[in-house]
This record gives sequence, C-alpha cells and structure tokens, in this order.
Amino acid sequence: MRTLYVSGTGSDSNTGLSGATAFRSLQSAIAVARAGDRILVGAGTYSHTLFYDRHGSDTAWITVENVPGTTPIIDVSTSVASWDSSKLNNGIDIQLSSHVAVYGLEIRGQQKSRDTNPSGVAIFRSSSHIAVWACHIHDFPGGGINCFYVAQTAFGGQTLPGGGWDAVDLFFNTIHGTSKYSPYNTSGISFYGAQDLTGTTSAERYGSGYGYGYRAVGNYIYDVICTVPYSPGGYAFVTDGNGISPDSLAVPNSLNPSLRPYLKRGLIEANVIVACGGRGVHIYNTKNVDVVNNTLIGNLRTASPAISGSTEVALQLDVADRNNGVVIANNILAPMNTSKTFDLTAQTVTANTAVGGRDAVPAGNLDLRSRGLAIFTQTPTAAALIAGMNLTGLVPTVATWAPRPFGSLGFQALGATPQTGASVTVGALPPTVR
Repeated sequence: MRTLYVSGTGSDSNTGLSGATAFRSLQSAIAVARAGDRILVGAGTYSHTLFYDRHGSDTAWITVENVPGTTPIIDVSTSVASWDSSKLNNGIDIQLSSHVAVYGLEIRGQQKSRDTNPSGVAIFRSSSHIAVWACHIHDFPGGGINCFYVAQTAFGGQTLPGGGWDAVDLFFNTIHGTSKYSPYNTSGISFYGAQDLTGTTSAERYGSGYGYGYRAVGNYIYDVICTVPYSPGGYAFVTDGNGISPDSLAVPNSLNPSLRPYLKRGLIEANVIVACGGRGVHIYNTKNVDVVNNTLIGNLRTASPAISGSTEVALQLDVADRNNGVVIANNILAPMNTSKTFDLTAQTVTANTAVGGRDAVPAGNLDLRSRGLAIFTQTPTAAALIAGMNLTGLVPTVATWAPRPFGSLGFQALGATPQTGASVTVGALPPTVR
C-alpha cells in the first residue's frame, strides 16, 4: 500500500511517490494505482478524470483525497471528449471499477455548455463499492452525482460491457447549480439503473443494522432546477430537477426495460435540500427507502404538471403497493411553493415536523405551522436559499430535544457526528434550544 502524490506543480514524468516527485495529472496516478493506494492531491486545477477497470478490495480501497488544507479543482467547463469533439466530459467517470473513494475535491462544470449531458461524477458500467465524500460539485448540466445504467457499447473497435452500479455511498457533499438545460431532466443526486453486483447487502458486509445498497447522507443540495422538457421520455414539460432521486429501481422504466428490479434498501439521511425545482426527495417506482432526519425547504420551484402540487418528499408508484417499504420519518418539511406537506403513499410517515402547507397533519407527526419559517435561526427567503444560505441559518430552534435512539432508522456508523444530525430528534442540523 502506497501514497501517491499529485500536484499542480508536478510532472507526469515523475514517479509520484513523494511530494517532491508528484505527478501533474490525477489520471497519471490512477493509471498506476493498486489496491490500497492513497492518492493525495494538492492545490491545482486538474482535468477530466477516469476510473476504468480499476479495483481496490474490501480491505484496501483506492482513495483519492485532497491534501489537508487545500481544495484541488477538477475543472471540465471546456474539456472536450477525446472520442467526440462535440461532447464535453464528466468531471469524474467511474466505470467497471470497485472499491474506489473520492474525498475533498471541487468538481466544476459549465451549466451553459453546448453539450447538455456532463455530470459532476458519473458512476456506471458495473461499478460497485464507490464512495464520494465531502466534494463540492457545481454547474453541471447533466446533474451532480449521477448513478446509472448503460447498455453494451461498441467503441474504438472494442465492445464495452454494459451495467449499472451497486453499493454506493455519497456523504457530506455540497451540490448546486446543476441540471438546468438537460433534456434528460437530471437531479442533484440520481440513483437509476442499479444492479445486484455484490450478492450482498451492506448488512451482511458491515453487520446488523445497516442493510443498505445505496446511501446519501449529510449532503447540502440547493438550486438544482430543470428548465427544458424531458423530451427523451416523451414529455412536453419538466419532470425533475430534484435534490435526490431514486428512480425506477423497483420497476425499470422504458429506457431500460430489461433491468431486473433492485430491492436493496436505500438510505437518504441528514441531508439539507433547499430551493430545487423538483421535489427535495423524489422516489419514483422505487421501494424500500428510508428518508430520515432531513431538512427540506422551499423546493418545488418549477411549475409543471409533474411537479406542481407535489410534496417536499414524494413517492410515486405507477402500480400502487401499500407495502412499499418507504419510510418518511423525523424530517423537517418546510414547503414554500405548495400547499401540501405530507406524502401519504409511503408505507410509514411518522415523527415529521410541518412548518408550512395547509393539508392535514397525520397522527404521529408534529404541526409547527404557527411558527412557520421562524423555526430557523435565520428566516429563509427564496433568494437566500437559491444563493446557498450558510447552514448555521437553517438550524431549528426548539423548546426541548433529546438524542435520537441509538440504532434507529439511520445506520449506526453515524455515531455522534454533529454534521450528520445523528443526535437530532428531527431534521438534519443540531437544534438550538430556546
């Protein structure tokens, strides 16, 4: 197991084995990385990065990390794809790879790109055990972090295998300014086209109490909005621009009808999702998802038959199933663009706090509409949310609070880390007691 070094002042003719002999490009380090290698990236601006057929192991991941105190930038705002000059690159592509982690990078795109497809991080083509942590991802037309399926593809005289993804962790990222001009109607984080690539759930791998095939935890997502109709799906209007979207996992959609249902549980916990055009969390034709301890404010900005009148957290199933395994619990729901607060399609809706809307509050949930947005330490406005408020302003103030029971709906590894809201009774941020 080695540490490889990358620097904005390095050289790709170096060995990369010390800070003094750092590589210039991140790609050069990835090309020689072995299971267990740690790639430390220093200050500098870097280009499109590809993991293709790169593999760590259960006990020896390949990790890409920022040098502490620096913010390396992957900038693909003008990065032309080598295989097609009309296309621009994703920030990071992870294909046919496993046990790969990326931590602490800024990944920058161009919202007004002539190519409306690129995403900040794309995870696909049979990739599993992938982690993206603490990255700042912004200004991509194709979405922030996009997990999806592709069919077998002929490329450069070769046949590239098809495939989706499995066992993905997306933690503590900041994602904003994505999706605006994509006709595919993307979201801040999309989980689409998963496959069972591991044969196990995370419960079997990490111990009792986990049991998740994908997790989005502690992310801050804002100003994700679509303005172009979803024409590839045959729609004349916008359908998405959500904060987080598990999409067609249990019932694959018409774009990939051959996919088998993916029924491993998903976890969406402790995220702050505000000012998106679609729903804060949109679960479409997907089952077995825990949506817990999130703060959702002022989403549903887009006027559309697919969005208007929906809820901050919404479950949509084309075929009704009361035993759908979806849990919506312990969230702060603060709608500003709809009169409806509660989605009642989910199997379990409990312990949520409503600070907006006019619909009935289901038994077991809390009505704080009399306080409204004043529940937060700084009353949010639409403009402030779109611009990305400092999270200290979105801390709720409460009369009393108590730690969440250990080992509840969220996974135990969150421990007492304040950033994840692991000790909060409701919402994603630790409250201030009045």
